[in-house]
Amino acid sequence: MANVDLMLPIWEFFAWGFGSCFLPSLTAFVLSGRVIRQSNSAFLGIAGAFMLGTASILFFLINGFERVRFMLPNLNPINVSQSFMLLSLIGLSSVFWGSRSNRRIRALSFAVFFLALMMGAYAGSRGAMLSFAASCIVLIFLYFQSSFTFKRRKFFAVAGVLFASFFLFITFVLPSFFERINTSGFDANSIIRMMAFKESFDAFLGHPLFGAGFRLHLTLQENIYSGFSVWFPHNLIAESLGLGGMLLSVTLCCCLVLAFRNAYALSKSLEFESWRLSILVASFGFVLFSGHLSNIPLFWIAMGIAASPSDISAQKS
Repeated sequence: MANVDLMLPIWEFFAWGFGSCFLPSLTAFVLSGRVIRQSNSAFLGIAGAFMLGTASILFFLINGFERVRFMLPNLNPINVSQSFMLLSLIGLSSVFWGSRSNRRIRALSFAVFFLALMMGAYAGSRGAMLSFAASCIVLIFLYFQSSFTFKRRKFFAVAGVLFASFFLFITFVLPSFFERINTSGFDANSIIRMMAFKESFDAFLGHPLFGAGFRLHLTLQENIYSGFSVWFPHNLIAESLGLGGMLLSVTLCCCLVLAFRNAYALSKSLEFESWRLSILVASFGFVLFSGHLSNIPLFWIAMGIAASPSDISAQKS
């Protein structure tokens, strides 16, 4: 740590990591394993819609509808987009596996899914959108494999209408986001991030066992992000390799494998808990494009939820 002067002091790196990532993920790990109910996803979806919906209403009341993205000087639209996308996945899971006897709850879950998806697109993160698409594929696959009966024609008809509505919304209401999708991989931000990935892998090759430490961030700050207010590679794997080498990366991969394995096993035994796997997939996809190890609480919380023990009795409600 000596002679390393980052825009974010190193002690804050650990403070944020402990306070905003470790403690919330530990809490999620403990609490999400206590009671498993079929109504969990619906409850989480409605509660999340209340909180994010309130924030959205206040945002539009204060800033109007002229802003191109859901962003403020101290509010990153990438994190906003990811929050809405995770909420949308929880709503979709409730639509798939929620109580069949309560149509009002399922209707509310569908509204949560659709409106959160629209707001996530309005916030405009390409990484969040891509990870959301991957999670939807996972949920649909699990639904096709589940014991729940459904009418294929009705399912694909509804899915087609949703896809068409979403495509038209992006094309005509959010043309700037549609343009950003078309330029993915070729715009300045994408090129800079790919340069940061390369620098991180070079640091790993130079220090394969323990990594380059925080000198990785110093190098990125001086050579790649000169003039920008960031100093991390925007990729969890690249950062773990460059920062802590094999020691950190193997530990991280073991945690990921255990979390994915536990969440998948839980989704097979208790299908209505598939939302855990979906938000883990979305969060992992998200951190491949944004965030750094000490400031990605949604990812660590999702991992805590996914890794929570499943050897407890389920209560259907």
